[in-house]
Amino acid sequence: MSKFDFIKNSKHAFYALKENDLTEAEGRLGFSFPNELREFYLEIGYGFIRSNNGSAINRLLDPHTIANITLREDIYEFDPDLDDIYEDEDRLVFYL
Repeated sequence: MSKFDFIKNSKHAFYALKENDLTEAEGRLGFSFPNELREFYLEIGYGFIRSNNGSAINRLLDPHTIANITLREDIYEFDPDLDDIYEDEDRLVFYL
């Protein structure tokens, strides 16, 4: 039995990741994701978690989006909403 079985159900939507997806993002960032997050990504993936009432959907970001936000690349390069947040090098944004 997986330690993440509790989240594997039809109301959530997850997409598989490969080890290479993690190592590419980690290479861009210059550090590794925490072991627990890596394990979750490899077993469950990234995607969307629905709330109990179904009106809210929470996004668990994929590793490449985390790298883009952290490094201010791609569509996040000039995003004013990111000013003064996610500035700590040892903290990750992974859940929106």
